[in-house]
Amino acid sequence: MFHPIFKRKFEYFTNYFESALKNQNRSFAQSLVLYGQDIVSQYYLAMEIARQLNCQKDGAYNCDCINCNWIRNNQHPAVLTITKNDNKPSDDTSSKVISIRQTLMVNNSLINSSDYYRVFIFCDSELTE
Repeated sequence: MFHPIFKRKFEYFTNYFESALKNQNRSFAQSLVLYGQDIVSQYYLAMEIARQLNCQKDGAYNCDCINCNWIRNNQHPAVLTITKNDNKPSDDTSSKVISIRQTLMVNNSLINSSDYYRVFIFCDSELTE
């Protein structure tokens, strides 16, 4: 299910999710914190988890269903990256931190029901390669 690169780098985590996703109840934690020096790999792992959760097919890492394509292109309506510069309400002028308005926006979006698994990825650093 997960790309071999993720399986090598995050063996415990990918095994945990593969087991949870195979389970009919899809029982796993509702929130997770990834911490460490390699923020880029952690970000892509979070995106991959979001893709696995929302995949309309079998979850293969090369799946081409609409949800997988949306997530790979950062266009999925239920998968948002929240940074000090991304996904800010129009009236939010802050530029140095993730703002309270952003967290309120996320909170308010959870009121509405969704056919998708919602994934919010909060990043406190710049994603650069």
